[in-house]
Amino acid sequence: MIREIYIIHESGICLVAKSCQQKKEDVDLLSGFLVAISDFARSMLLQEVQEIKMENVKIIYDMKDSIMIALVISDLRVSKRKFTHLMQRIRVSFLKQYSKHLKEGIIDPSVCRGFDKTLNVWFDGILEEKLINLKVSS
Repeated sequence: MIREIYIIHESGICLVAKSCQQKKEDVDLLSGFLVAISDFARSMLLQEVQEIKMENVKIIYDMKDSIMIALVISDLRVSKRKFTHLMQRIRVSFLKQYSKHLKEGIIDPSVCRGFDKTLNVWFDGILEEKLINLKVSS
């Protein structure tokens, strides 16, 4: 089950945040943290962080083309491999709509607000008590 979806610029700015929880997390704090961890692993350890696992959730993410796609997952048994295609589809669709803005240096979440509607259409806006049920393969 996917609880949250984040699209984050490599600068640490969260461009899109989709959550079904009433209590919104500090998206800027989370996005900065994820980018910092990713940068640290790449520069100091010469490795990529694939996921961060906590007691009740895990965050899987992938950075390509200056965009990080991060998913907060409530099922700890599910591997990142199950979500790789979904994250790729989200990235491709997002860049298709907003790459011109990013190339022009416009890294502004207000410009990307419309992508939330795209995510709703993809996932039929299905919200269930704090969890978003998403099909991970198509």
